[in-house]
Order: sequence, then structure tokens, then C-alpha cells
Amino acid sequence: MFRKRDKTSLEYRRKRGRRLAWASPGYSTCGRCGTPWNHTQRHSTEYSETEGCFPLCEACWSELTPEQRLPYYVKMIFGWEQYGPVEQEKVAAIREAVLAGK
Repeated sequence: MFRKRDKTSLEYRRKRGRRLAWASPGYSTCGRCGTPWNHTQRHSTEYSETEGCFPLCEACWSELTPEQRLPYYVKMIFGWEQYGPVEQEKVAAIREAVLAGK
């Protein structure tokens, strides 16, 4: 007998994400499961009235606590820093929004 796949599991989404990333050149991906943004719903974290960011898809975001989400936002900010320094006020605003569960 075949085992029924749990399509919501992180393991399944990671395998699927690797396949879809190969087939979706030019798209960035969820920082946890690796699914390209053109194949999943992103969770936008609004950290000001006019700005937001999305290092996690909605599925991954909803499985984690605010404290567990924070490292994915830190990794995203480190990625931004390759293009120049990131304002500390922005970093603080993102951290505050993440820990507030936004």
C-alpha cells in the first residue's frame, strides 16, 4: 500500500519547493520551505504604515511562534545588507512587528 502524503507537512513543502524553484528562475523563495513566491502565498509583515516584508510563506509563518520566526527575518535583513547598510530604526521596527505577531 502507498502511504498518503501530508501535503501540509514541512518535509513535503521543502521537497516541492526545491522542484518548483528549479522550474521558476528569477523568483525568490520562502526562507523556510523554499517554495518560490509564484507558487505560494507570502505572509507580509507590515512594520510601518508604508512598508512590509515577507521572508516566510503563509503556511510556514502560521506554524511558528513569533520567537521562532525572528531568525528568518534576521537572515532576510543580512541579505539586504549586501546592497548597503540597513537603518537600525528599520531593523528595530521589523523586530518589534515580528515579536508582536504581525
